[in-house]
This record gives sequence, structure tokens and C-alpha cells, in this order.
Amino acid sequence: MTSYYVPSPKPTKDSGLKQFDIMGTAVIGNDEMRTFAAGTDGTFALAYRSDNRPPAEIFVSGFTPRKKAIEKYPPTTTLPAGAAPGVALRLGNVDMDTACAVSLALDFNICALFPYDPMKEEESIKKTPYIYLCRVGRWLDIWKLQSVLATHLAYAKEVAVTEVKAEDIVGCVKVSRTLSGKTISYSITDRLVNGNFRTDGTEPKTLLDIPRDGSAKAPSPVTGKSYGDVDGKAVCGYVQEILKQLKGTTTQNTIAGWAVPEVKLSYTLPGTKPKSTSPYV
Repeated sequence: MTSYYVPSPKPTKDSGLKQFDIMGTAVIGNDEMRTFAAGTDGTFALAYRSDNRPPAEIFVSGFTPRKKAIEKYPPTTTLPAGAAPGVALRLGNVDMDTACAVSLALDFNICALFPYDPMKEEESIKKTPYIYLCRVGRWLDIWKLQSVLATHLAYAKEVAVTEVKAEDIVGCVKVSRTLSGKTISYSITDRLVNGNFRTDGTEPKTLLDIPRDGSAKAPSPVTGKSYGDVDGKAVCGYVQEILKQLKGTTTQNTIAGWAVPEVKLSYTLPGTKPKSTSPYV
């Protein structure tokens, strides 16, 4: 199983579909994701997740999507036996359907921004989320797809996984946040180790390595399309071409000292390349 395209229903006057909803969805299989090998020094691929739910819940349940992508977006053709598509990518804005995946970030500072709603700044900034440190064996580089197709979203360095088991959560920190202009500042108010973390001989990333405080610019709301006038099936084709480069090599997928070697993309978007309006790109 690799990936397939699912068109959206045709919009009607009363359908309530937004401009990005009508482009369709790409369902991307687990075999399209990048798989990591732990380093000889015992370190592993690490990503972060901001979540309002407390450790007492997450350290037991882990993170799972509400629905499987293959169930929400059934294929129009027969899939190979045992096929298990991983995540669903909404093509209009090149972002995940979060109901079908677990969203993680590679940048701790950016992760500390969320949850954040630019339309409800004061309300969202009062929330004091936990940021969970997650050991990951496989992920899809959403931000790499966005770096070509939706550059204004790539700043978050978002990756997608189908699940994070409780035993793969190292621990978490709790953050308090303030907003000044368009800058969100945060400070760590608590650090908690997950007693259910399974080491398997690997070295847990110490919570003391997380900075005590920091800041980042608040993201702006998305107000327009990310690319030229093409249909969703064409965008799905772009995604499938980029995916061919994102798996990386053995060297690129082997962890050493917590570093995840980056996969450099050489893909060029046909036609008009989107111009970034992001301060992060």
C-alpha cells in the first residue's frame, strides 16, 4: 500500500464546504513514512506534542487518532490484502486531518505556541498545555510536503504518526504562556517523568534538556490558497512525487545524539510556485 486520492463531494449552496474542503484528500500509507533506527549511542527519534490533557491520562493511554484514515476515506479501488493506510492529508491546504493521525512537532519552541487560535488569542493563550516528549520509530514529514506546496505552514516542522504508545512517552513539561504583540513567551512550570516509559536499552531524553523559557512569533491565520489553479487530483500527484524522496536512506534515518538527519528535497513544483507569507520561511 502506498497512497491514494479520495475526491471531495461536489459543493452545493447548503453543503457548508469551505474553499479548502473541495480539493479532496490523499490517504498515505505507513509504507510511505520514514522509519528510524536507534543510534548506537542509545538515542532515538524524538518529537513533541502539545496537549491540554493531563499526564495522569496520557501516560496511561498514549495518543491515538479518533478514526482510521482508511475508514473515514475508503478507497475507490480494492487495496492489497493487509493494507493499512496511515494518515489523511487534506489537499486544499496541505494539512493533516487530525481525526486520522497524531500530530507532532520537531521544534519545541513552535510546539509551545499551541494550542493557539489567532482569531481567539486571549482565550487560547490562557490555556496551560503540557508538552509531551515522544519516542517515534516512524513518521511522515508533513512539513517537508508543506515546504514545497504550502510554505506558509512549514514553520511548525510538523510530522504525523498513526499512534504514540504510552510506553513511548518519555515525560512532559507544563508551560505557562503570555502574549505580547505577536510574540508568545513561555516558561516551564513543571517537569514530569513517565514511569511507564519502556527503555529497551535506549537512553531517555532528559527533561532537563528542555529550555526553562523561550518565545516564538504567533502564526497568522491562513487566508488563501497555497498554490495555483489546479485540482485536487493534480495536488495529490505532487504529493506522491515528493513522497518518493521523503523516505530517506539508511544513513539519513539512523539517529545519533538525538539528531535526525534531514532529507533534502530536489522536487520542483510544476507551474507557479507559492510565495511564502510566513515569518518562519
